Amino acid sequence: MPELLTTQAISLSEELLYNALPIGKFHDPRYGEVNITPDLVTGLAANMGKAPSYPPPVKIGHGDGAPSPGVVKEAIAKPDGLYLRMEVDDKAAEEIRNGRYRYMSAEYTPDYTDKKTGKKVGAALLGVALVNQPGHPGVKPLFLSDSGAWEQGESTEPMNDPAPAPDDNEKGGKNMDPEKIKELEAKLAELEAKNKELSDKAEESKKLADASEAEAERLRKAKHEADVKAFCDGWVGKGVPPVVMDKIRPVLMADDSKVIKLSDDKQTDLKTLLNDVLGSVPKISLSAMGDPAAEAKVEATKAIELGDNIAACANGPKEEE
Repeated sequence: MPELLTTQAISLSEELLYNALPIGKFHDPRYGEVNITPDLVTGLAANMGKAPSYPPPVKIGHGDGAPSPGVVKEAIAKPDGLYLRMEVDDKAAEEIRNGRYRYMSAEYTPDYTDKKTGKKVGAALLGVALVNQPGHPGVKPLFLSDSGAWEQGESTEPMNDPAPAPDDNEKGGKNMDPEKIKELEAKLAELEAKNKELSDKAEESKKLADASEAEAERLRKAKHEADVKAFCDGWVGKGVPPVVMDKIRPVLMADDSKVIKLSDDKQTDLKTLLNDVLGSVPKISLSAMGDPAAEAKVEATKAIELGDNIAACANGPKEEE
């Protein structure tokens, strides 16, 4: 089914030049998404006069039975769309001047089948119609300028100097004004430099953050070691045998802040539990500390067993979820 699009036009006397298929994309409830691409425009211009076999008519409205007051004489591919040069009779020209028809609408197929060979030949222009309800949301109506010529918005492009069809160089910007290219290149270089600067700053910030976290972790560990040492030294100073504290020290180094759930459903922390247990441990006097004769009197075996029991008690209770 042909896709219907509207256009804008320029006319000199009874001959019009208009952009029948502006480059761009829009939605139509009949055909869904309509996308007029540079490749489509180039293909339509290339097949003009080849497919179909008849000159595309200029019609009053769409449809095969619509009156045809003129024909399309030429199709020209430009960067902004497909321009058609058409010729209409005096009556149609007068009706356009009087505002009876305010828009142009092209009929084309993107995949035409040659009726003689049955082969696909590509995009083909089938005709163009004068209408008042264009399908293209951005099209502007035809109007007369002060000079009496038909105008297309602000365009005053002459009919006898059509722009060439867009090629690969033009699409890639190679035919742009050299000064414009230099300006774009300068802006691109500036953006790339800013991106690199931001990337370098982000990397440096990450390194500083990692170093700061490592130092904080080192300080936390040192403080924890100092707290455990102070706890153990304190109880040794109160007379708890050093061998007992040697058993408890690794437990505290692992975690001295976890919550312990007791059999009576009460909760406490590890240090509080150990303080309660160690408070009932038999003590030795400070004067006996380091005295081989006095140490012989201490039941070393019982002290070791006591330390093992306390460590097992500290490790054994379940941690509160």
